[in-house]
Amino acid sequence: MKKFLLPLALAGALTLTLLLGINFVLRPHVEREVLQSLQHISLSSGGQPYETSADQVTLAPFSRDLTIRGLTFRGHSPEGPLAYTVAEAHVRLPVRILLAFTPLRPLALPKEGLVPVAQNVDLRNVVLRTPQARGVLQHETIDVLRADAALAAEALAPAQIMDAADILYRMGADNLRARFITVEIPGSAGLTRMTIDTAELRRWQGGSMGAFDLSDLRLAVNGREALRLGRLEQRDIHLPHEDTLRRLMDVADKTGAGMDRALAALIPLTDSMLAANPPLLGGLRAADLDLSLGNKNIRVRQVRFRWLSTAPRHSLSQVEGLDLPEGTLELLTGLNLPATVADLSFESRKTGLHQSWEKASVRATGLGDLNCALTIHDAGQGASLLLQRYSGLSLTFTDAGLTSLLVRALAPESDEALATLNAALASPSLTTTPQNRNIGKALRTFFTRPGTLEVRTRTERPLGADDLLLASENPGAFFDVTATAGRLTIEEQLRGLPPSGQPAAGPSGL
Repeated sequence: MKKFLLPLALAGALTLTLLLGINFVLRPHVEREVLQSLQHISLSSGGQPYETSADQVTLAPFSRDLTIRGLTFRGHSPEGPLAYTVAEAHVRLPVRILLAFTPLRPLALPKEGLVPVAQNVDLRNVVLRTPQARGVLQHETIDVLRADAALAAEALAPAQIMDAADILYRMGADNLRARFITVEIPGSAGLTRMTIDTAELRRWQGGSMGAFDLSDLRLAVNGREALRLGRLEQRDIHLPHEDTLRRLMDVADKTGAGMDRALAALIPLTDSMLAANPPLLGGLRAADLDLSLGNKNIRVRQVRFRWLSTAPRHSLSQVEGLDLPEGTLELLTGLNLPATVADLSFESRKTGLHQSWEKASVRATGLGDLNCALTIHDAGQGASLLLQRYSGLSLTFTDAGLTSLLVRALAPESDEALATLNAALASPSLTTTPQNRNIGKALRTFFTRPGTLEVRTRTERPLGADDLLLASENPGAFFDVTATAGRLTIEEQLRGLPPSGQPAAGPSGL
């Protein structure tokens, strides 16, 4: 009997010793090492060290739950002090990471690849304070947080400061959710306040993220709401190259005399990011947008962006349900145009090293439909519109009321406006050529009975600003213009408009 009891007693003693060792040796060691690792993390681009402190770091070794209370990072910038605080953080450490705090680290951590370093992450009341802004995040959770194995080893035995780019490109996460985010920025125009109800990040792995969504975003200036966005969805996000991101962060850190040089570097940085493949953003959808413009509210049902192809670049952007209330177009254009609901689309396709094909379509209720396509020949990166050249223009406008409104704006009274129009059509100041006579005939057809007007370039040669100046007197040398008459004459449409000074009819009035 003693032969059996002795091994059991020894096993029990070893187990008790192990448990006591875990509780009294491993626990304080892990708590101390966690705080030391946090002291070597920097949130700046240049690896500026932060003063790190915590009110309490507690490990429950058997459940592997780590709790940090009163975690604070303090640093300095040229503008003033910086502070990041986390009221309370709860983390479950994977067994592999717990063992990595012991001499078994070389066996616990693989040589390469992403490894889980934290599970069930729960952060409460995260606050950021800078000289320019203050941000608050009430609650954040992460299902699984991963890190490059080498980064995890560096964090456990820190020899140098790890900056934000180090961390961003060498980590990943599953299902990051943040709730109740507030950012306040004081400025010359007053206090700008942005709130976000929910932010969700999925499938983050190094420099790529599967999806990033925001819900119920609101922007207010001096207490007055300027923008509201119900939903923003971004897909297939690819961050710029690590070196590019560091340079961008350097620009953000510059002040004073160094800012001019930093801003000058932004254009080539932006060009390189936009030319990256895969692109920075695979797709975007924004829904339920409400934008304040003066005392008017512009609403948009949905905005979409997607890539039809990335090699060559071919993208499509769509704006659906752009609701412009009465007075908005007058505020933007100075013309008494009615309320309208519009759908817009923009398509862009790269067709050469320095050229692209562009297409735009606008359908506005009560005004008309516009379709335009052309090829743009760049004079170089960052070239102004005046230095670019254009070819393959195709423009079609189908009237639904806009023409009569524009004619009506020519004079205080309809008869006077009509007389002004007829005088201009009778004697256009164009060079006398057969092509220009055809253009004059097409314009008379369209403005007499507004229907459809089509404009196309006559030559394949790219046209520049100098050609457009010549076209003001001799458009037939560059363009073909044709027209199809509409159902109502311009006189009939003018008679249907309200008297001068009264609002024009909305979408149902024409």
